[in-house]
Amino acid sequence: MNIPQIIQYLYPDALFLTNWQVGQDDDGNQFISFWDYGDVPQPTMEQLQAAAPAAEAAAHLGEYKQQALAAFPASDITVLRCVEHGIAIPADWVSYRAALRAIISAPVGTVVTALPVKPPYPSGS
Repeated sequence: MNIPQIIQYLYPDALFLTNWQVGQDDDGNQFISFWDYGDVPQPTMEQLQAAAPAAEAAAHLGEYKQQALAAFPASDITVLRCVEHGIAIPADWVSYRAALRAIISAPVGTVVTALPVKPPYPSGS
């Protein structure tokens, strides 16, 4: 369990060293060694463990944004080919591009577990 990652996910405005610190016992297990974040109570180990999967997924948001940014221009080509050939842009392509846009513009802390699946090319394009 990565306590600093989880705390940053749960409390994005909390400052390491100023509001909280993490220690490590002889077995390598992390624990909160200092907590001074105003009226916010220190999270329990159970709360940290429950938040761990979402914190891990949110930590990968930047990677997904880069992949979505790379996929979006490629989808432009498909849309342009549809326009050139007078083919209506299929709903699955509209949905795919909307999902890419949502990832690209997602705020910090958003959990993204996968990129949308690129639909098959429209026939006749």
